[in-house]
Amino acid sequence: IADVINNYINNGLSVTHVNLKENDQGSKSLSFPKNWLNRLVNNNIEEWYGNVAIATGHGNHDNICVIDIDSPSHSGRSHANGFHSIKEWKEKHGEFPETLTCATPTGGIHLYYRVPPEINVKKRSGVLPGVDIIGDKGCVIAPPSSYEKGSYVWKNLCKIADANSSVLALMQFDPSKNSNSSLLFSIGSRH
Repeated sequence: IADVINNYINNGLSVTHVNLKENDQGSKSLSFPKNWLNRLVNNNIEEWYGNVAIATGHGNHDNICVIDIDSPSHSGRSHANGFHSIKEWKEKHGEFPETLTCATPTGGIHLYYRVPPEINVKKRSGVLPGVDIIGDKGCVIAPPSSYEKGSYVWKNLCKIADANSSVLALMQFDPSKNSNSSLLFSIGSRH
């Protein structure tokens, strides 16, 4: 596993340990090291034990953010079909570039995108039914992590694509506001 972690680090990604398990309600339970955001691993390592999460947003070198798409079978959620929500989004706003994609144990996927450094993408749940955005001060579980429901695996080994206008619009979309004013770019310095 150390080789996998070093590959992430050598590609500009910062990582942290994460403990995954299924809780009594059948949902995924996560726990991280204390102050994990201030203790990200970004230098090559010799050993690694347990599961891994990749820091998102300005927590990594290239402001990588993730679109987390849930399947209707995702436990503990509204059973919303994130794939249907994304299909509708693309019909209205345009296709997404092909990018590095991870399959989750519950049938969902994580789409990794590089966002311009001057854009701060907030970590938010339920941007669309079954769709979450993982940005600043967040992290995403990465292969080869696993727990009782299964393993996280790469669906492809594409390069991480630059976010196009459709992806950026979704990452900044605020469902509580009129969809006509959905681009809420937050310009600021890196932190």
